[in-house]
Amino acid sequence: MILFTGNTRGYLETCGCFKGQSGGVARRATVIKRLRRKIPILLVDAGGILQGDEPLDRLRTEVYLKCMRKMGYDAICPEGDEIDLLSRSSITLISTNIHATATVPSVIKQIGGVQIGILGLSKPEGAYSEEMLITPLQKELSRIRKEADIVLLLSNLSTSEIREVAGRARGIDYIISSESGDREKIGDTHLLFSSPKGEKLGFLAVKLPSMKTSSGSILLGDDVPDDQEIRSILNQFYRTVAQDRGFQRGGKLRSLNGNRYIGSEECRSCHADEYEQ
Repeated sequence: MILFTGNTRGYLETCGCFKGQSGGVARRATVIKRLRRKIPILLVDAGGILQGDEPLDRLRTEVYLKCMRKMGYDAICPEGDEIDLLSRSSITLISTNIHATATVPSVIKQIGGVQIGILGLSKPEGAYSEEMLITPLQKELSRIRKEADIVLLLSNLSTSEIREVAGRARGIDYIISSESGDREKIGDTHLLFSSPKGEKLGFLAVKLPSMKTSSGSILLGDDVPDDQEIRSILNQFYRTVAQDRGFQRGGKLRSLNGNRYIGSEECRSCHADEYEQ
């Protein structure tokens, strides 16, 4: 089974404003552990992990990456502006069109006796042309297709761009996009889409030896218990933020119709109970 996420944008868990919300890395870890006990797993992410560039945003991303390592992610296709921060993780970063010290153009993973070739197409920083995507991809495809039973492309390009890639590049069995959408097929290539903010865990199940596949998503609802190791990591993150006044006052001062957002410290004198919580 191939499990996938994308466009999570730093969401460690649901906001909790109402019951019944789906998502959260602690629930995701529980589902992944349960599945690993039963069948061989490949776990990948199509990118779109980072949200914002303030110190708190970067710390949250580092915590998220730590959780991803604990869950055993095999590969990430980073967006161009994510590579620097994601390179601090030990998870393999795959991009055929962005050449950086931290990235590789492709990898082959053997899962349950099946050779799965994984490539990545990243959204670059700045302007780019279609040929800057297709040319290096096609070159790497020609090489990896000879060794792989299944060729998988991870991408965080726009939906229209990834459809164009599917129509032009030959030899891709499945594209996992960080965008949202419904499964579709272009030529011989199947397009699978992620669930935003980690609300669901996508899957592609491969039945052996026929190689027939099915796909869908797993809802991470209230009925899924938290993995306690991941919960411990999240709780430590919250304690760190609560105890560091730099984070309380961090970020740019924002203004809306003349009203300023100045952080929780200024509210303490009148709202002691709420502040302590």
